[in-house]
Amino acid sequence: MSQTCLLTGRAGRMVATRQPDELARSYHTYLGHPLPAGLVAKYFTQPIDELESPESGLRWFAPPVVAGRDFYEYLGATFDWYYENSWDKFFTVRLLKKIGAKSFTDIGCGSGSFIKLAAEAGIRGSGIEINADAVQQAQRDGLQVHLDSTLPPDFQFSELLCMFQTLEHVPDPLGFVRNHAERSGCRRLIITMPCYESLLGFTSDPLSWPPHHISFWSEKAIRTLAELAGFRVGGIWRQPLSSFKRFRRVWGREGEQPLPESSLTLSANPIASRWHFLKSRIAGRPWACWEHTIVGLLER
Repeated sequence: MSQTCLLTGRAGRMVATRQPDELARSYHTYLGHPLPAGLVAKYFTQPIDELESPESGLRWFAPPVVAGRDFYEYLGATFDWYYENSWDKFFTVRLLKKIGAKSFTDIGCGSGSFIKLAAEAGIRGSGIEINADAVQQAQRDGLQVHLDSTLPPDFQFSELLCMFQTLEHVPDPLGFVRNHAERSGCRRLIITMPCYESLLGFTSDPLSWPPHHISFWSEKAIRTLAELAGFRVGGIWRQPLSSFKRFRRVWGREGEQPLPESSLTLSANPIASRWHFLKSRIAGRPWACWEHTIVGLLER
């Protein structure tokens, strides 16, 4: 078990603990589909602690149970939204155009959905992936995507790297960034990850926990990562929570629990619930303003 911060190596403090049976059941109660018994027996065997470093702003989980290919195959086959282009990818296309980027290399690109999306905007992309099936699919689609373990000698990294929803999956996010920055010589890095300073951080979404994720991020954590990896922060953006309707859809999965910072429930008094949400939004409460993802532009 790692009781020390994945960025600084210093001690953290306990935030929460979830029992394996409850965490496994939450895939059904929160996401609507029960996990296969084989995956439960393989990955949900012990309590998981969530820890936090006020110094770095990072949260992480111990023990850091890491899912294998079987787990991701189940998610991809069960949830049709799992591999879709998400808000952060559409936002990144606009960001690439704004900063005048002509090309990029996507680290952990899957079958190349973002490379295709960016190509529609006239931006060239290459990719690196560890899933051989995804690489084969990307290559069948004519994309410049390669297995990380067998990069061709003439592969050229772009000066801009993208890492979409990647760092929360790796046990050493700082080492991961340093390694790719060194091997590529990149001058810019765009990273996106789930943020606990958002509505997501107030929910029991099991995808935020092992075996799916190992860490949970904040603006301060991104700034800490940038400093330790030798970058400066060129910008940080958050996924907006669009409306009360969207809030109801996300928070409703909590089973009509009281609203954050209120004794109201969504069903008990819908008008009062909406008013509480609007007041909290005006006051800048993160659960009423931001939904899931944070994006960081790192430069050097």
